[in-house]
Amino acid sequence: MWNGKPVYYQQKTNQLLNFGVEKVIWILTKSEKVWVAEPDKDWLIKNWTQPIDILPGCSVTISDLV
Repeated sequence: MWNGKPVYYQQKTNQLLNFGVEKVIWILTKSEKVWVAEPDKDWLIKNWTQPIDILPGCSVTISDLV
């Protein structure tokens, strides 16, 4: 899953969150999944057909965009 590079995504996500980024969203095209990570919250993996909160009050569904 994730093109065989889950360790890279985990490390990069941790780096970004530790730097102060409020939310990291990976859109994974091969598996049609979206990975959402926020500090002090469980990381989520969602399908493209589920809405993703980008900002408060702003959500998108990836399948509607592609």
